[in-house]
Amino acid sequence: MDRAFLFLPINRLRVYITMNSHYDSPMLKSKIRYVLMDLRYKSKRSEVFFYFVYLFIDFFRKIKKHLMRAKVSHPQNTICALPWTHFYANEFGQNFPCCISPDTRLPNMNSLGQKFFVYEPGHIEKAWNSGYMKDIRKKMLNGKQPAPCEKCYKMEELGGISHRQQSNEKWQGHLTQALKTTQPDGSAPFKIYSADIRLGNLCNLKCRMCSPVSSKGLINEWKRIHGMPEFEAKKFADLDWFEKPQFWEMFLKYSDDLQSLHFAGGEPFVIEQHFTFLRRLVESSKSHRISLTYNTNLTVLPEELLTLWQSFKSVQVMISVDGLEQVNHYIRYPSNWSKIQHNIQHLHDNLQKYRIEYLGFNITVQAYNVFDTMKLIDFLTTQYPHAHFPNLSLLFGPEELSLQVLPEAMKAELTLLWNLFIEERKAAWVKKARQPSEAQTLIHNAQAIVEFMNKKDRSDLLPHFKMRTKAYDASRHQSCANAVPELASLFPDSRPPTP
Repeated sequence: MDRAFLFLPINRLRVYITMNSHYDSPMLKSKIRYVLMDLRYKSKRSEVFFYFVYLFIDFFRKIKKHLMRAKVSHPQNTICALPWTHFYANEFGQNFPCCISPDTRLPNMNSLGQKFFVYEPGHIEKAWNSGYMKDIRKKMLNGKQPAPCEKCYKMEELGGISHRQQSNEKWQGHLTQALKTTQPDGSAPFKIYSADIRLGNLCNLKCRMCSPVSSKGLINEWKRIHGMPEFEAKKFADLDWFEKPQFWEMFLKYSDDLQSLHFAGGEPFVIEQHFTFLRRLVESSKSHRISLTYNTNLTVLPEELLTLWQSFKSVQVMISVDGLEQVNHYIRYPSNWSKIQHNIQHLHDNLQKYRIEYLGFNITVQAYNVFDTMKLIDFLTTQYPHAHFPNLSLLFGPEELSLQVLPEAMKAELTLLWNLFIEERKAAWVKKARQPSEAQTLIHNAQAIVEFMNKKDRSDLLPHFKMRTKAYDASRHQSCANAVPELASLFPDSRPPTP
């Protein structure tokens, strides 16, 4: 919690301050709630009162952090199934432990400091038991947090449910077996049960929080706004390793144990090589035991893909949406909300036909959409009853777009709004959820938004946020003040975009 709430007008103050701790089993949960409602003091006594409340809350936050540090030393709180079961390749074809770890900029490398690329002959097998991967496994088994995995541990410290925890739940059976055959040096049997392949940077959108790593469409804009040199622009323009037939041949060879195959990009639904590989899996009679999973913006929905899905064991679709209508268009430019809605509805109405066992949404929570996300959650949980609850992903970078850059008074208002939102909705979420853990995940991750936002003051980056926003607005003929009215006070000189 942060002293920002002191700056709210007293006659508007209805503050719910909620603190949560979430740990792996055995679960330790402590929850302290203070409800301060309809306080209308007009004397200096109110400020003194709130200051002591702040000190009291801060004391319990320190206790919580101390407990978290004490729990970390147990392997149960550090171990993750993925280094034993999973293979990941980022947009460059580089190997990392999983999709969360690239933000650390610590890729898998050999003893000479050379990176492993999935399209190079023999690299997939060598990467599995490299010194880098063996070290990660040993550290986890010894109750230590490997540096490439820090993002998950941060999420857990904030009270959220991490990718590590979700993966352990999914792959517990395979992990138990793999641990029995793990060698003292950290070597593990080479069995790829799960794979995540990021198919370059071919994408039909230009999201504001992305870079040319994720979308070729951003290259020219980045050259103008960020001063990207020509040689780097060429590197992103030529990101086509997934078009090499030898990569797919190698990957097919290593797919004998494969049970889950995840595609993202770029945008996988516009990448033809992905369709070709699915056809090869169908022809090789492997498709019936493989579950496909996707991250997609769902701006397109090819009929050929829907036909191919019917030959696989199951399909899971995670749809990236970051706001309703104009907010989504502003962030995920130039998406068309009507088309996305139409495609969501088509999948929602044909789950059984297309073997879809999971239809869900991912919201990247950032400065641009933190106000709108509450409305988006309400919309998604009511409009699509057969879909799963949305996943809330905190944006950590670029830092100038994170929640922590917002002014203190705006954070105070958001703390109020989010705590009230959670308090008023959580009973309904528990009632609607397919299983209790789904509702608890949404509650924990919503609370983590408030915790993360108030954990650090990065208002020193606010000028960078404004400068970046104005540059993109000018390039795209958009207006932040129009698209996100709650942020209009940050852009007092804003004018309607020129057509």
